Amino acid sequence: MKLNPHYVTDPNGKRLSVILPIDEFLELLDQAEEPQPEELAESSAAWQAWVNSEDQGEPLDQVRRELLHE
Repeated sequence: MKLNPHYVTDPNGKRLSVILPIDEFLELLDQAEEPQPEELAESSAAWQAWVNSEDQGEPLDQVRRELLHE
């Protein structure tokens, strides 16, 4: 899907907001996925484990390799 954004800028040209045609906005909403209850529970449990120092996650290099299939 190609978006055709229009930007609202300040006097210096800094982008402050974006305006999309309504059909593009509605399509973006349709494509957005609501998290499932299982995903929310898993995410919450992982966050609590991290906060409690029970799980410090995976090293960034490892995650990068996995995501980029290196």
